[in-house]
Amino acid sequence: YAEEFFDAPTRRLITTAKAFSEELNDYAPWSSEEVKAAAFWFSNVLGEHRRATEFDISHGTSTRSELSRRFCMLDLELGGMLLKRSRGRDQVARHAKRELHEPQLESSDRPSY
Repeated sequence: YAEEFFDAPTRRLITTAKAFSEELNDYAPWSSEEVKAAAFWFSNVLGEHRRATEFDISHGTSTRSELSRRFCMLDLELGGMLLKRSRGRDQVARHAKRELHEPQLESSDRPSY
């Protein structure tokens, strides 16, 4: 569909996005939160492309051709989103591990305040 109906910068963006999504499989398994974050990020980049396309048409520029560079693990927005999700997952795991290993005090063992 894209080959037939879209302009060259949009086709490049779609090709690059598809290749990057396949590259992300190397980082599997993904938590559901990470998948949601990645989908949100893809949506943001595609929305940015749409806005850049409108701007380019109005101003005779070609800013949208630069957006394909965002499809990499070094993208700051993507990295920040994934780091936030992984830290949250690590905190939950640490909390669960702590609860598993800490002895539970009986009510008579607890200090009275």
